[in-house]
Amino acid sequence: MKILVVSQYFWPEYFRVNDLVEELTNNGIEVEILTSYPNYPGGKVFKEFRDNPKKFKKFNNCKIYRVPQISRGKGTLSRLTFNYMSFLICSLFFSFFKLRKKNYDYVFTFATSPIIVALSSIFLCKFTKSKHILWVLDLWPNVLNDLNIFKENTFIYRLFEKIVKFIYSRTDIILCQSLTYKKKIRNISKSFIDKTVYFPSWPELPSKIKNSSSHDYKSEAISKKKFNLLFTGNIGDAQNFGLVLELVKVTKDRINWIVAGEGRRFSVLQNEKKVHSLDNLKLLGLLKFDDLQYYVNKSDALLISLKPGQSFDATIPGKFQTYLNYKKKIFGLIGGEVKDIINKYKIGFATNSQDISKLKTDLMRFLSDDLDKKEFENKINTLNKIFNKQRNMSKLVNYLSKIISFKKINLKFLNDPKKLFFKQNFVLSAFNLAFLGAYAKGQIEINKNFFIWPDGYYFKKISKLHIDKLPGREFLNQLTIPEEIKDIYILGNLSKSGKIYLEEKFKKKINHVQLPYGELDDFKKFIPIFKENEICFLTLPTPKQEIVANYIQKKQKFYKIFCFGAAINMACGFERPLPKYFEKFFFAETIWRLQFETKRRTLRLLQSFNNYLYGKRKGYFNNITFTNIHED
Repeated sequence: MKILVVSQYFWPEYFRVNDLVEELTNNGIEVEILTSYPNYPGGKVFKEFRDNPKKFKKFNNCKIYRVPQISRGKGTLSRLTFNYMSFLICSLFFSFFKLRKKNYDYVFTFATSPIIVALSSIFLCKFTKSKHILWVLDLWPNVLNDLNIFKENTFIYRLFEKIVKFIYSRTDIILCQSLTYKKKIRNISKSFIDKTVYFPSWPELPSKIKNSSSHDYKSEAISKKKFNLLFTGNIGDAQNFGLVLELVKVTKDRINWIVAGEGRRFSVLQNEKKVHSLDNLKLLGLLKFDDLQYYVNKSDALLISLKPGQSFDATIPGKFQTYLNYKKKIFGLIGGEVKDIINKYKIGFATNSQDISKLKTDLMRFLSDDLDKKEFENKINTLNKIFNKQRNMSKLVNYLSKIISFKKINLKFLNDPKKLFFKQNFVLSAFNLAFLGAYAKGQIEINKNFFIWPDGYYFKKISKLHIDKLPGREFLNQLTIPEEIKDIYILGNLSKSGKIYLEEKFKKKINHVQLPYGELDDFKKFIPIFKENEICFLTLPTPKQEIVANYIQKKQKFYKIFCFGAAINMACGFERPLPKYFEKFFFAETIWRLQFETKRRTLRLLQSFNNYLYGKRKGYFNNITFTNIHED
């Protein structure tokens, strides 16, 4: 798998995109990066980069393409606009002349503000025929309204709405950093529902931050007589420091406010501190990791704050996951999803109130109260699992691998059970609606030892081959097993009449292993180690039986597996089979089987059909080719 990551910010700047690239490469994925010259947050290109740009041509052995841009400067609106537009224009030109002939599976956009960086990725996808992944970290254009840059009823805002909708429509996978993002993006258009995926951020590793300053942490920044409340990270318009400053003023005698970070509004804090003689406001700037840890350890609580607004209530700031990693109680001047998490899990207190008097009362009560240490630690550990980097990256890589597998695949089939060869390992499964539905959802893994037989209407529909249906019970009746196979293992359900049928038909030893109700993890310890002269019949529903078969393939040296589902029950008469007269009628057998376990099978049928429609809509069946193993 090969991925191009497009991000205006990249190493030696520190953003989570660096971690993402590192994790992708650790999973064996080839990655290249399209970015610009590092100048965040100071606004000037890093000196170490200017002195030796060759040093920054590779990251974790990944090639980096850098395009020029107008630097951020002092972060004024006009300068930032030029900064964003210059990167967009330069990346478009560079992509056309240098990257359009590349062969990428995915172009991945790291979509911090502004989201228009994704236009370069979409442009490049057209030439490289790649799929586009967008990691949405700010909700556009809502953030423009919440920051009072452009209001909802203005022409510019409505224009951005159309641009954002266009970007989403040209994206194959939309990664949402919060569940609220996922919900809001899905509400824009029904066509976005299937491609939105929850993909939260993870704790930062401040030790990787470059360009941070050393600090004398033996200074008097920590108060011994007051509560110490620590804020870390970016100091910008979104962080609602107007409200924070009001609280600083009314808690002079009780709370020591420590701010470790930089940003556009840092100078405002410096000015307010001087004008109002705010001795209880300590401005430390951007710190090295070791220095920051000193203040974290000495603080009574951590502060997270965001302005009220649709985009801010929907977001989960990356700072929140980092705070969880520090395992300190959190005071949130914040609404929406983060407020709900803090209060629900009882890891602190969060409010979106703007009433200074009430906030002061709530804050003093919060700092004075002690949390139950054991309960607090359990809740923090639970949340850290949810936001764990390796866990979420592993899910993403598996998800991308499954989608890649839909690009082009060859299915080997046989329609004569008597010609099945037993000298090699194999997994054999029925190609029908349930199979297609599970395949569309990435639940069935195809490899060189995976074979199918044509079990129904959908084989003809997808393969365009005029081959008659071979029901599972007929396949089983026609099957002959050579003498060298001594034992047959049945994993799953097996009735008494089914066992008698198998013994009489095959004259082999039948070993039944009843699997418990559940998923693969519940089955693993019950699965025997198979020998070369043994075969296995799985009698589980699809895709569960294919998942178990795939697990056996990966773990065992010898395997000859038939995914028979309910075929044994029908072959032995435990379930009365469809009368032969109706076999050629489309959907007749499906309807007939609903008389047994009606509720469960009806639900499975509806789910399979829905998954099939999803796969058809996404085009997952278009690149399947079929080979008859008897003619191969």
